Amino acid sequence: MMPFLVKKQRAAEKFATSFAPRTRLGIAFRNLVTDMLQIGAVTNFFIGRSLRDDIHLPDYGAKT
Repeated sequence: MMPFLVKKQRAAEKFATSFAPRTRLGIAFRNLVTDMLQIGAVTNFFIGRSLRDDIHLPDYGAKT
């Protein structure tokens, strides 16, 4: 598997528990954070670069 994909899989495994918390408090916290993700600084703090990739793709000249 390519190193990029391995890195993404590991990040997903670590991030998965935030989608399915085990306690009511965890669920409430997840919901609060999800609502606050509309604020850019909050998004950077909680998610950071784990979901963002700086990949430069070539222009294939696709017509829209």
